[in-house]
Order: sequence, then structure tokens, then C-alpha cells
Amino acid sequence: MSNSCLKPDSARNVAVNSLVQFVLSRRRIADSLDEAFAQGQLDHRQRPAATELAYGTCRRLITIDHLIARQSKRGLRSVDNVVLAILQVAVYQLIYSGDSPDFAVVDEAVKQAKCVNKFAGSFVNAVLRNIQRSIVAPVTAESENKPQATIWLDDQQGVRFDSNIFPPVDRNAAKYLSLAYSMPPWLTERWLKQYGFDQTMRICVAHNIRPSLTLRVNRLRCTPAELLMRLTQMDLACHCHGDAVQLDVSTSPDQLPGYQRGEFAVQDITAMDVAGRLGVAPGMRVLDFCAAPGGKTTHLAELMRNQGEIIACDISDEKLALIDENCRRLGHTIVRTSLADNIDAEYAAGAFDAVLLDVPCSNTGVLGKRVEARHTLRPNIIKQLVQVQKQLLAHAATLIKPKGKILYSTCSIEANENERQVQDFLADHANFELEQQWLTLPTYRDPHLNHCTHDGGFTALLRQS
Repeated sequence: MSNSCLKPDSARNVAVNSLVQFVLSRRRIADSLDEAFAQGQLDHRQRPAATELAYGTCRRLITIDHLIARQSKRGLRSVDNVVLAILQVAVYQLIYSGDSPDFAVVDEAVKQAKCVNKFAGSFVNAVLRNIQRSIVAPVTAESENKPQATIWLDDQQGVRFDSNIFPPVDRNAAKYLSLAYSMPPWLTERWLKQYGFDQTMRICVAHNIRPSLTLRVNRLRCTPAELLMRLTQMDLACHCHGDAVQLDVSTSPDQLPGYQRGEFAVQDITAMDVAGRLGVAPGMRVLDFCAAPGGKTTHLAELMRNQGEIIACDISDEKLALIDENCRRLGHTIVRTSLADNIDAEYAAGAFDAVLLDVPCSNTGVLGKRVEARHTLRPNIIKQLVQVQKQLLAHAATLIKPKGKILYSTCSIEANENERQVQDFLADHANFELEQQWLTLPTYRDPHLNHCTHDGGFTALLRQS
């Protein structure tokens, strides 16, 4: 099996190389893309296309591999790693992307495969032609009634095939949802038990929509109306949602007006809701216990009008540097960073008015953005995370003043990381009470229901009694 890379001089080649590195070494797609871009062989105008192909293919990988396996006489494990990645990117383009004519997608994939070995081109051509011929037509949610033969691109648009490609929904709903929406079957089975079929399908759809770029306005320097005006003057499609401006197009945040002036931070709407639930005020001393890269830390500083003290902690100097960088750009001077291991030595028990505890978690509320997680997450990992969360929550309880508050937060939608974790904490800490808790499921934009695209997550406000 080969791990040789294609020359990183085209969007498709960069995407293929990123997928190969992820499969072989679990390297983050973002790290592979950054390295490829730094080499300078790819025209900067092709970088968005490379990013879309790499992330999009990884996001839909389970469905794509299912299609390839159906049309190939060889088992996927016997296919060269690079050749398989070439096929995966090409299938993504044929089914989901629509950025190139089908003949061009097939032709380019065959040329890529011949760079690996002279026999691979005919194999790639045969598989892609078979898939291409099996596609009947685009369909809409209003007209389609054959879920077993349809791949849905979002909640409204799909592609129908000439035969059933998925198992019957009524016989094995977990397997159907796994293959049709590219989620691990153990996770779809878990969600079905928690949320039922319709809600689980909506969660899967939300995780497969291309993520929106959401900007949290720094009200110390700007207003949502002012930022919206500047963005619309650049002909960027966007809309306001509270203190956020959500863009309907993909672009680099550091190229937007106001970025260097610190007028906004990139933060999802669900994550943006967290800091406000802690109820901070100017003059308080607040601990952000797992703070990097600093999105919630800087939001706390804005809510406190940059008055008081925020200690932002994490486990490494590299993570603290990210927080410092964000604070400098946004102009927040009340934040001091500290390694988490040093907190007990630097501060006495009960030193803080409030603690924000955004714990490490399974990321099951943000699988649309953290595309690798759906392929690497396992049930035993969640069990391990639950223990880490329990320890962090117990530690946070020693750090607040009498009547102080802890805001426990995850980007998970798993009950054992969320509601059950809070229940267990309260059972062990009789001097705390639950004021309120919020579970947010991932949602895609629906103008008819006034829904804005956002991630999933959980928060619970706990107060010492």
C-alpha cells in the first residue's frame, strides 16, 4: 500500500494528499492543508477549492466508500491508499460538489491515478464510470419517495440512483442513517435511542451541511449593524443574528474588514451563547479553566466591559499563546493566562467569583466542522472523557467563593457527558444546586422557521448554596 504523495500543485492533489495523511496517521486535515499551502506550489486562488474538497470528502467518507465498494470488484482494503483517495475525492465531486463537469472529474482522476501506477487509471475509470451511469437525476424533498435509492445533499436536494444503494429504513434505521449520512453506525444507534428517527436524521443533515462562518461582534469596538454594513458593501451575503453576523459564503476571516482592528471573533452561535449564561459583571474575578483558543475567554472580557480579572488556563504554553494572541487583537487587557497545573499554587481555594468550565468532550455537537472526529471517535473514548470531565468539575468546585457559580459546558450532545454528568456531580456535592441547563442540537438554516445554522452543545449553570 502506497503513502506516496501527489505533487501539491492542484486543488485535487492537495485534497488527496490530505486524505491519505489522515487515513495513515490520523493527521488533521487542517495541518496537511497548511503544510501544502506553505510549500507555495498551489495557486492561492485554488486554496478554497482544495479546502472544500478535503473537508467535504472527509465529511462524506462513509457514504463515498459505500458507493465505491458497490462498484468495485476489489475490496477497499486491497486498493492503494493514494488511488483510493483519488477515487474518494472524485466521487465527492460527482455527487456532492458540482464544481466541474463529470467528464472532467473522471479524466482528472484517471490522470492522477496513472501517476501512482500505470494500471490504476483503468481501475479508477471503471469505478467512476459505473457510478456516473448509475445516477438517474437530481431530486427534491417534495418529489422524492425512494430513500433507499437517494443520497441527500442537504434537507431539500438529493441525487437518485437507478437502484437501491442503502438498506431499508424500517429494517435497520441505524445502518441506513450511517451509510446515507456518513456517520458511524454505533453513533446513529446511540442517537436513535436518545432522540428518535426524525430528530436523529435532522442532526445528521446538520452535520453534513457546509459550515457557515459566524462572526461574534466585539461590542467594545463595533456594532453588528456596522459590521453588517461593511460586509454587504463587499457584496458578501450575510445576515445578523443577535450579536453575530453569519456569512452565507466561505471566506478567510483575516481578509474581512475589521479583523485586524479586532471588531469581531470567529465563533459559532451555540458557543457564543455560553459565556452570557455565566452572568458575569464588571469587576468580577473569573476563571476560564479550559480556555484555548480563547473564544469564550474574550467573550467574557467583552461582557465584563474589560473591567475585572479573567484567568485563562490550559495545559500547554502553545495553547496559552493562542489565547494571548486573540486577546491582543481584540484589545482585551483583563485576561491573564496561566498553565492549569499552576492554578492551585497561585490561587487559594475559593478565589473566584465564577468558573467557566468548557471541558474536553466527544465533539458530537460539532461533527460538521471537526470532520475527522466522526471517523476517530469510539465509545471507549467517550467513557474516558466522562472521567476527565468528572475530575475537572470536582476541581472547579474547590475554586469558587461561597455562593459562586460554575458554568459547565461541552460541545457534545451525549447525555452521559451532559445531563448525567451534572446529576452525578450534584449527587456528590450537596452544597451545589442546578440553576438551569441547556441542550442545543445542531441545526441548519431554515428561513421559514427562523433557524440559523449552529452547532450542538450543552451548558449547565451550577451555584454553590
